[in-house]
Amino acid sequence: MNKKNERNNSDEEKEIDFDIKELVKMRLGTIPKGVSVSIGSQGSFKAEELVKHIDLDDEIGKIIVEIDMEFLRDLKNGKIYEQIAFNNAAKL
Repeated sequence: MNKKNERNNSDEEKEIDFDIKELVKMRLGTIPKGVSVSIGSQGSFKAEELVKHIDLDDEIGKIIVEIDMEFLRDLKNGKIYEQIAFNNAAKL
């Protein structure tokens, strides 16, 4: 691969990363004020704090982006709907 293609791929990856982070930040914006999100042993965070961590591109920011992307992949693949159906069947 020549340097121009490598540069274009790198630019595309950066753009995708930026778009993903923006998507996650927008989704965090839908969380009601005052509600905290627990991230395992990392602690509990308000949505505004998580947005700051995403902007800092620190470990917590990377974790929340990966969690949200995993949720979206599961939604796309139907795993979320399967779990809802399973939970509803268990209530019957």
